[in-house]
Amino acid sequence: AQSFVEFVGNTNRERIRFRGNGYNFSLPIVSENGSRDPLYYVIDKHYGASDHTVYIGRGIPAIMFITWPDPHYHSSMDVPQFLDPTQFKRAVVVTVGAMSLLASAGDESALKIADENIGRGAERMGWNQRKGLGYLADATSGGELLEAYKEARNAVRHQTNVEKAVVRSASILFDNPANGQTQLQPFEALIDQRGAALQSEVAVAYRLRAAQLKVPATEPVLTAEEQQASRLLVERIPSENAGRGGGRGGFGAPQTPELQAVQQALQKIPQHMRSEFNLLANQKKTALEVRDFVAGEFDPLPLADVMTYLRAQEKAGQIRLTEQAVPKKR
Repeated sequence: AQSFVEFVGNTNRERIRFRGNGYNFSLPIVSENGSRDPLYYVIDKHYGASDHTVYIGRGIPAIMFITWPDPHYHSSMDVPQFLDPTQFKRAVVVTVGAMSLLASAGDESALKIADENIGRGAERMGWNQRKGLGYLADATSGGELLEAYKEARNAVRHQTNVEKAVVRSASILFDNPANGQTQLQPFEALIDQRGAALQSEVAVAYRLRAAQLKVPATEPVLTAEEQQASRLLVERIPSENAGRGGGRGGFGAPQTPELQAVQQALQKIPQHMRSEFNLLANQKKTALEVRDFVAGEFDPLPLADVMTYLRAQEKAGQIRLTEQAVPKKR
């Protein structure tokens, strides 16, 4: 879908490389009844809640198209005359193109998509490394620097794991998915190698920043709180709200004191991260893995705030925290 969006966007806006065509779109997708506005777009990662979250909560990959900002959104002024048929047409081209490719996929197109995943994954891993290096640059003391280093390492580790799963997901498009998974398997070791190289660069940046701050570049170890969180398996207790998005913790009316405590604890979690907690509760992750996943996907998040929220959910009967004899490795 991202590839189709980029194709439509790049051919439906003025680009200096195409200035010889008189400032026209190189491959116009325009409705007779719509605007001739260019298509400017942003490819954003999932966060928060909307209609597509219902699918994601049930294990069905989903994306959302939206025009934003929209001053008429969810108001009495959200009426047809404020809609642009041109942008609808472009969304249809992207959607039909992506769905046609998926529906007709075979070995050749599946490998093309896997190759696309590898290239885009390298970009995403680099972006997460850059995010982590920013944590190091912003640290102003030894304590801050050590925490920044832990978060930078987590950011790279998180995206490395994501990209291995992304490549693996293309196997379903092969004529024989099991054979496709075998063919794609070598990529996983290579992605690990790329992740290790990025981690090495992070380590060098950490030591250089430590020298600037005149503090020791010690290697991080798990704190007592992290060790405890690494032993707690988070499990969703099935309910009528299971799988819903919204970041509300999976509860509704009536409000009991326990549920009010969940709401209060939830305020410690930034809004754009909340929906992820509902999704991760169904994936057999430990409390520390949940924290690391959300922090790696978005921004650093205090483990204490995560545990406060999870404990409140447990008391409200929404999740179960089960202590394991042997903690899962980080």
